[in-house]
Amino acid sequence: MKINTSKKLILIACALLFSLLLDSYSNVAVKSDPIIISIKPVSVIKLANLTTTAPTIEETTTFPQVVAQAPAAVHVGGNCSTWIANAGISDTQNAMRLLNMESGCNPYAVNKSSGACGLAQELPCGKSGCSLGDGQCEMIWFNSYVISRYGSMAGAVQFHLVNNWY
Repeated sequence: MKINTSKKLILIACALLFSLLLDSYSNVAVKSDPIIISIKPVSVIKLANLTTTAPTIEETTTFPQVVAQAPAAVHVGGNCSTWIANAGISDTQNAMRLLNMESGCNPYAVNKSSGACGLAQELPCGKSGCSLGDGQCEMIWFNSYVISRYGSMAGAVQFHLVNNWY
């Protein structure tokens, strides 16, 4: 049984939407190499006097191959104090305390057991949208994350002291 036109359009629309959603993240790339999906099984189900044949897709559909990638490492000048000042963080003492507990203010830091990365040890790595090593971008994201989740740098430090994570 051939797939009808409306089902074919729905499949294509879903594939395109999936591709566009994944392509919108900076750490996901859509390769041009296609994955070819060909589904041709037919199953017959007999229930009492009722026999039903499952539909068969007789055509081959091509979808783009999606490959997740870690953020690219870059070298951006500066240091922790400069990044904090440029991010507009006023509570520099608690910001430095938290960053020293997490990464030592190393924008290239990667936790081998959890995969967290960057200054703030974001998890999953790459959720900030910053390139690994872009200390200024990571610091701006760190400030935004801390304020939205804990209300202040001091609040994040207190949470970290109790839980050993933030």
